[in-house]
Amino acid sequence: ALALRLLRDNGVTGANSELQALGEKEAAERLLHGEVDAAFFVASPESPLVRRLLREPGVQLMSFERAEAYARRYRFLTGLTLPRGVSDLARDLPSRDIHLIAPAANLVVGSATHPAINELLLQAMERVHSGGDWFSGRGRFPQPDLLAYPLAEEAERYYRDGPPFLQRYLPFWAASLVDRLKVMLLPLVLMLLPFARLMPPIYGWRMASRIYRWYDDLERLEEAWRAAPAGGREGYLEKLERLEEQVRQVDVPASYADRLYQLRQHIGMLRRQMREG
Repeated sequence: ALALRLLRDNGVTGANSELQALGEKEAAERLLHGEVDAAFFVASPESPLVRRLLREPGVQLMSFERAEAYARRYRFLTGLTLPRGVSDLARDLPSRDIHLIAPAANLVVGSATHPAINELLLQAMERVHSGGDWFSGRGRFPQPDLLAYPLAEEAERYYRDGPPFLQRYLPFWAASLVDRLKVMLLPLVLMLLPFARLMPPIYGWRMASRIYRWYDDLERLEEAWRAAPAGGREGYLEKLERLEEQVRQVDVPASYADRLYQLRQHIGMLRRQMREG
């Protein structure tokens, strides 16, 4: 399509010339055997096919002397210069500066492609193309310019903010899993927020209950001791000591230790009363 447009702009059409649609390998072979006069290739200058053709004595690389004019007419084209000797310094290939035109390569995905795949493609493109080549400097490609299709939302976010936060530090499979889970977990977290406010009071009640439940046993023991006749109180002091031994086994956080020691003080007070009475 690009070759036909350029030829048509120069007055070359199927009416006055024989045009053939060939694959690049077949076109190269026919060019080498003199079966065609010229061939268009849209390829990297570092590709094996282009390197081979540059070394063939019977083939000459055409220079687009009006490259800038083509670039002004078509915004998707860029005028470039292939420096002398860049392909092979020993053979001085090419033997002079060559003016070329280059179309912008677009990566096009369907609307049904998963956004995570789009992000992965962009990361792969950056690894492959960000180092630069004979024509482009480091970090120039990929870029969101010279597009023939609308820029995908994921690509726009990638060029603006870089790779997703999770994919910077996690493998792709793990980052994608977390990204999917957060969609389900976020509503659940919002539902649990009210319950989170109840957790501290519930925790406090649980810790305090480990201590306060012994007051019921202590109170019943004191009431039984006081109701017993003066001559029948011998066994109550032993029961109090067993209760105290059980209280020593109670484990509570340091923030509740003061309440535990208050309980032990009350046990001590009752012990003194029993010994005096």
